Amino acid sequence: MDGTRISRLTALALGAALLASGSPLRADEQSTASPAPTSSPPSAPSQRLQLADVLGQPIFADEIEPDTDRRTQQHAQLAPDEFEAWLLQVRSERLAARIWPALVDRYCRQHNLEPTDAELDAFNGAINAKQQADRQRREKRLAEIAKALDDPTLDDAHRDALKDEQRRLDHTLHDERKFYEVLNVDEQKRLAAIRPQQERRIAREAVLAWKFNKSLYDAYGGRVVFRQAGSEPVEAYHKWLEDHEAQHNFTINDPSLRAKFWESYDATTGRSTVTTPDPFATPWWLLPPPDQEPSSTPQ
Repeated sequence: MDGTRISRLTALALGAALLASGSPLRADEQSTASPAPTSSPPSAPSQRLQLADVLGQPIFADEIEPDTDRRTQQHAQLAPDEFEAWLLQVRSERLAARIWPALVDRYCRQHNLEPTDAELDAFNGAINAKQQADRQRREKRLAEIAKALDDPTLDDAHRDALKDEQRRLDHTLHDERKFYEVLNVDEQKRLAAIRPQQERRIAREAVLAWKFNKSLYDAYGGRVVFRQAGSEPVEAYHKWLEDHEAQHNFTINDPSLRAKFWESYDATTGRSTVTTPDPFATPWWLLPPPDQEPSSTPQ
């Protein structure tokens, strides 16, 4: 699954950063053809052609079109076949952005997945502790590098490598400090005032995304991949969406859009498969800081 979904619920959402985050009804019978390729700058469809629906809500062609300026720009820069491929990709992504969050939101409500205050507190506490530990680790490493560079016997290759690492670490720490230093007093106060609400919102999105992923994995199992926002049960996503389509909770009338939609949820290609026995046994923010990513095998 691609980044458009959570932060996909990525969040993950994710409805996330990770994050996204019914009565089944079929779309009305009407023309299902995609706008035909054209060699001149095409305009968005003028008629409200229904291409899909989700939980009984129609999705019209004009709702998933890129804006006119962007269409014109891409048409001028791309070959005709490349432009049509780009247009299909944009439409598919915008269609998924309508279907996925609606289904995820209903699932989370039906399964009572809303994070509790205790879960949000645990998330924020763990993240703050990890950030502090990471900052201390970088500062400790900088001290080690400074000491190593004082060694007159250090060869040039190792010295250059240490200096490169030193610059990277200095840059990271400097950016963190500079962000607050450039703010005036009023801005600092305003940031301090809204920070708890921002942290709460981010925590809710992350925890909800994890609980959703765990729930699907428990129900469907299958392949899990590792991403920056945590583990994602990509095979469970696919099976879950198949069930929803079979129940007519969403329909995609246009064949090319439907094929492109399902292509983005292909659970068999790319990325690294998580090989731990139960990837969702413990929330990722409560795990001890690993020296490297979870055990995985390249595909």
